[in-house]
Amino acid sequence: MRLKLCSLVLLAISTFSASAKNDLTGVVSEVHTRSGNSDGDHSIYFRLEVDNKHSTFAHCLSEGTTVTWHLNPDSVVFQQQYNLVMRSYTEQLPVRVSGQSDVCNSTHISSDKVFELSPIHWDYLLNRSKVAEKHQ
Repeated sequence: MRLKLCSLVLLAISTFSASAKNDLTGVVSEVHTRSGNSDGDHSIYFRLEVDNKHSTFAHCLSEGTTVTWHLNPDSVVFQQQYNLVMRSYTEQLPVRVSGQSDVCNSTHISSDKVFELSPIHWDYLLNRSKVAEKHQ
C-alpha cells in the first residue's frame, strides 16, 4: 500500500512540474523592440499566434492567454534566437518556445523569458514550397 501511495505522489509531482512552464508552438505574430534607458534596459519581445493543440501553458495561465516572450540581448545565443524569431515572423514558419519553470512565481505571469527556442519542421515546409515552385 505504501509503495502504491509513494508512486502516486511521485506521479503527481512529476505531472505538476511538467506543466509548470510554458511550452508553446506557433508562428511569431508580433515583434517589439525597446532601446531602454541608460541602465541598459534593452529588450526584444515577441508574441506567437499559438497552436493550442500543440502547446502547454503554465498552470497559472489559461489557454488563449497572450504570452509575451522576452529575448535576453546579453545571452550568447541571442543572435541565433533573434534570427529564428525574425524568420518565423517574415516567412510565417512555426517555432517551439519553452519558458522558465518558475514563471508562475513571477509577478508578471503574462510574460516569460525564453529558455529554449527552435524551428518546427522548417526543412519540410521550405522544401515543399520549392517542389511546388518547380512544378508550376
